[in-house]
Amino acid sequence: MTATAGDEGRILVTRQDVAWLAGRDLSDIVANNRAFDAVWYAARNADSIPDGMTAERHFCMTAPFGVPPANPLPRGEDDAKAILATLKEPKRLSYCIPVLDRLSDLQATLTANLTSNRRFQDQIEFIVSVLSPDDPALEWVRCRFAEDLDSGYLRLIQPMTLIRWHFGRAKNSFRGRLRGTFYSSLDADNHLDPDEVSQTLDIMDKGHPAVLIHHFSGTWGDGTSGRITVPRSVYEIIGYDERFLWRQFDEMDLLISAIRRLPGIHLYRRDTENHLFSAPEAATFAEDLHFNLHLGAVGATSRAMNAKATDYVASSPELQAMTRFNTFSSFEKNEASGERREMYRDLARAAGFSYLDAAPAETIATLMRPMGDTAPPRAEADLALFGCLKNDHRFLPAFYKHYRDRGVDRFFLIDDGSDIPGPQAFSAPGVHWFQPNFGWYGTSKVLWMKALMQTYLRPGAWALMVDADEFVDLPEGLSSFADLGVLLAEQGAFYADGLLIDMVPGPGCKPDKADFVTSFDHFLMRPGPVDTGYVDAVSWGFGERPDISWAVDLRHHLLGTLDSLRKLPFVRPTKEMRFNQGFHDLTLHDDGTTSWRAPPMPLGPAILPIRHYKLTKLSQSGTSGPGKTVQAEQDLAGYFFRTRQNILKMIESDIVDHLAQVPPGLLRRYGPQSISDLLAGKLT
Repeated sequence: MTATAGDEGRILVTRQDVAWLAGRDLSDIVANNRAFDAVWYAARNADSIPDGMTAERHFCMTAPFGVPPANPLPRGEDDAKAILATLKEPKRLSYCIPVLDRLSDLQATLTANLTSNRRFQDQIEFIVSVLSPDDPALEWVRCRFAEDLDSGYLRLIQPMTLIRWHFGRAKNSFRGRLRGTFYSSLDADNHLDPDEVSQTLDIMDKGHPAVLIHHFSGTWGDGTSGRITVPRSVYEIIGYDERFLWRQFDEMDLLISAIRRLPGIHLYRRDTENHLFSAPEAATFAEDLHFNLHLGAVGATSRAMNAKATDYVASSPELQAMTRFNTFSSFEKNEASGERREMYRDLARAAGFSYLDAAPAETIATLMRPMGDTAPPRAEADLALFGCLKNDHRFLPAFYKHYRDRGVDRFFLIDDGSDIPGPQAFSAPGVHWFQPNFGWYGTSKVLWMKALMQTYLRPGAWALMVDADEFVDLPEGLSSFADLGVLLAEQGAFYADGLLIDMVPGPGCKPDKADFVTSFDHFLMRPGPVDTGYVDAVSWGFGERPDISWAVDLRHHLLGTLDSLRKLPFVRPTKEMRFNQGFHDLTLHDDGTTSWRAPPMPLGPAILPIRHYKLTKLSQSGTSGPGKTVQAEQDLAGYFFRTRQNILKMIESDIVDHLAQVPPGLLRRYGPQSISDLLAGKLT
């Protein structure tokens, strides 16, 4: 059945054509066709083109429905029909070439690739994505290949602007634009041999429901490991992970993610010693993956023009760190086991710290993106607070006042995808908001904060590292965190221990969500014998005084959960310093090896009490109890495995009821004397 405009000779398309064109942005085919006159078309259709829509896009959206008027182009109906035929012409393979400042490479390969593969012209297309509007490759392609652009054999797009190269973002720039049923990656310096095209089409003809092809020759550095062919649906839905560091393991991750999501998929590769799962870590990860492996005559037949030595990664600490970070990030997100995910998360985080050690300062400065119009001055702050938030904005007014009153005037806050962007939710003098350009919470929270510290702190400066629900108090006699820094420096210390204290309402007090600081003003004080199992669990942080943790561990006594209450919220950062995800541990590293670890917490006046208002989130009506875990599981995805399970247990168990069962005699009002007694070990 056909859809027509009613006039004989008008553009005719089938309903299938309309469905095919819907959702595809093929306006580049129109824009680069010499028969299309955008100015003429826009003037002729001025009344029907919405504001902000280009003439090319309007033609793509209306031509399939027969809406454009008769003679929609200057030379008449035939030109319009020819362009529409190109738009709706299906292809089997889309060879996609992203380009940023690579004109010389493109000049050396594109003509040969088009010429040598012209016999497949009815089955394949080449798409060049130029990632800067000022790149001379745009004009060179338009002038040099006008006929191939007219026919649609070659396409040219400029979909986005990359300030610096990023493989994942560059290779994803073709999404929503392919006519081919399969996506195939091609770099600007890759020659495409017709034999490879023929091999690929033959594999596609085998009739497998889902096929992945890795064209890697088996020789690292020759420019072929990034060559893959995957179904368009896999490319569109899974694609390259733009959260990775800017290069290494991108295509491997796409293949692994597809295998994980599509068990039984068919993977074709060469029978070589080096391959997707040849590294020991990858071989271990692949043990529980299910796919059909085909070994044979598959792969690129030509080295890339800019091929590197086989040891190019091993010879660069920066590339090694990127490879390991991206590799373990891929394993972490694709791992089903919670405990193994935690292992991969730790490995990714360690690799991220190695990257921050190896990368130049200018590169590190690009890892975090300011959410304001301008970035704050670099390497200027003597004291600053660093925090990472997601939908915790209700804490910020009190949080800001608390730390501002104690001498903090620089706040570097990371918005990890809040529903309301940070700058809209809270703005105040000295507050700077950032978004990460790499990683996700589970692997990278501390890396984001370390990158900000390395960029914006002066050497020798002090940093507070806290969550929005953590209010660190100063020891008696000190009025500012700057004073604390002076005291610690005089003692030869470069960090201060902190004790996390869950705050709860006092006996008979109804929690006030708006005024949590006032209404959550009590904490648990339960002295007494400490269980042996508890001693073993907390001794790494509390040494010979596990009774300090035992006395205030409200969640353990209510629900049996076990989380670390030792934190290190105040430090003088150095390049060698590394933190764990919750800032419960601190180490120094020398050439990738741990050379020092913070000893168990000592007792004394330098211990910082940390008022923790986490339970304010769980004591509101409708927040806890059965059936409330789905959103919580999503929000807690990046937490330490045990911590995540413990918080979910609190939600499922209805923490409100448990709080009501705490004997009033075990609750103390928070104040200087009660805290000094606690930290001095006077547990009565």
